Amino acid sequence: MKNETIKCPFCFKESQFGVSVCTGCHSTIKYGAVSSWLALLIGIVLLTIAFFIFAVSQSFIFAVVIYFASAISLRFYLRKK
Repeated sequence: MKNETIKCPFCFKESQFGVSVCTGCHSTIKYGAVSSWLALLIGIVLLTIAFFIFAVSQSFIFAVVIYFASAISLRFYLRKK
């Protein structure tokens, strides 16, 4: 039987894998959550892609549709991981 542990990102205390609250500092542990900096970077990249599509096609509606479609597909892709 494996003894899997996870290290708290705040107090660095090791707890059993699967706990939702750290046993040391009582902070909430989320598994597989995307950091806010990565989410901001992804948002900026998606806006840049939408801007280039708008510049090439001159269609604002098309750029908005592409932006939301790529954001939704990226969310589903990150949820699978």
